[in-house]
Amino acid sequence: MFCPNCGHEIHGESSTGVEKCGRCRGDGRDAFGKLCPGCGGVGSVRVRQPAVSCAACKGDGQDAFGHGCEVCEGTGWAKV
Repeated sequence: MFCPNCGHEIHGESSTGVEKCGRCRGDGRDAFGKLCPGCGGVGSVRVRQPAVSCAACKGDGQDAFGHGCEVCEGTGWAKV
């Protein structure tokens, strides 16, 4: 298995862990007070470890226009 962001080979089994949502920065709400679409209002997301920030949005969970990042689905973390 290879990392889709950097291309390095991943050895062994990956475990998952809880990380702070990149889009709402752990608050669970967006700028308008609505539930964060990245984490569903929880403030955290479960991602494979070791956690790697999304290269497309640089961990923000949104694109330059404020829309949810399509690569990481708004979580701010790389999907491996």
